[in-house]
Amino acid sequence: MPRWDRASIGNWSSCGELPHVGDVARQKASLAGIEFVEDKGSRTAFPRKQKFAERDSADAALEEGLMVWPNVGQANGTDGDLALLAPPFVITEEEIDELVWRFSQALEGVRCQVSGAGSLTPGT
Repeated sequence: MPRWDRASIGNWSSCGELPHVGDVARQKASLAGIEFVEDKGSRTAFPRKQKFAERDSADAALEEGLMVWPNVGQANGTDGDLALLAPPFVITEEEIDELVWRFSQALEGVRCQVSGAGSLTPGT
């Protein structure tokens, strides 16, 4: 089994336990798509006006030293946020662990900005 498959199975799935992560989908090789939802129970997407993927997850990831590709409109053509992570094929298992850890830290920071009702706290 290629190294990215071994590492992805355990580590990427741990991101799914974070608040506002609706799904973690690994498509090919080391690519990972992380879907964000306003409410995990109902899997309700964030409204487009919140710009969760690009304003919150991508900015927070950049603060952790990661570049992610924010993508929108996955739920109904307008609403719905996700981030795509595309590390190089030559990434090591240790680097995958660090990437997942940094992205989890970024999402934890975003969680602190989101109120209990799921909407972003004004001024953050």
